[in-house]
Amino acid sequence: MKRTPLYNFLFYLFISISIFLIIIKPTRFVNSVRVFFSYIFDPSFVFKPLNYTSDIYEKMNSLILCSFKIKKFSDENFNLKSKMVFMESLINENKRFSEIIGLKKKLSHNGAFARIVSINVYNPYVSAYIDKGKNDGISLYNPVLSLLNGRWVLIGRVSEVYDNFSKIIFITAPGFSFIVDTNSSRGLLTSDGKKLIYKFIEGDLKLGDAVYSSKISLTFPPFLYVGNVVEIKGSSEFRNAYVDGFKLKDIDIVYVIDFKPYSEALEERL
Repeated sequence: MKRTPLYNFLFYLFISISIFLIIIKPTRFVNSVRVFFSYIFDPSFVFKPLNYTSDIYEKMNSLILCSFKIKKFSDENFNLKSKMVFMESLINENKRFSEIIGLKKKLSHNGAFARIVSINVYNPYVSAYIDKGKNDGISLYNPVLSLLNGRWVLIGRVSEVYDNFSKIIFITAPGFSFIVDTNSSRGLLTSDGKKLIYKFIEGDLKLGDAVYSSKISLTFPPFLYVGNVVEIKGSSEFRNAYVDGFKLKDIDIVYVIDFKPYSEALEERL
């Protein structure tokens, strides 16, 4: 087949353009073509130079405003979490008060609730102060109980009374003593300042026996729970036992019983 002059022209033109595009980078050419057609459709296009810094102040202002808003939201979040913690503590305290009020019905003695506000700095198990006093009906020698593990436990008695506060002495104070009973024994409970010691025991005694204020005690009303026997030492003729008393870390609210020992009450009548 014989090639026509037009065919030869187009063939050489294609070869020339291909070599031209291979040798010369077409990027500038393409951009020029884009600008040319942009100018045809929108002549003002070439007179709009790109300005990357035109809105830098707006962007900076937006960033600053965002940082302030983030700080504000962070503070609000912290306040909400603090309120939630406070609400949880109120709910727990309300539950504890409800439990205390419910268990108070089991007590046969009238009295007043109080909080421990200060303890003896030299020996915490000697004495403490409560936030109730003479104006609240507190009297000298009133027994003091605390709710521990769902049970009212004898912890001491009032030793000094003022108008709006009182001092209590714990049964764990050195030299403090009173008569106690178990189901099958009786003896004297004393303290060395650290442990409760059950001595001069008459009757049968075994580990785990519950210890209560005695029916013949002149210091406390009878049947107030003190603790349980945790250790027994000595022979059957002369025995000492140790009683697990209260732990100060567990005491917060106390109940002061409206009761006076027989001897003091008798002296007041005379």
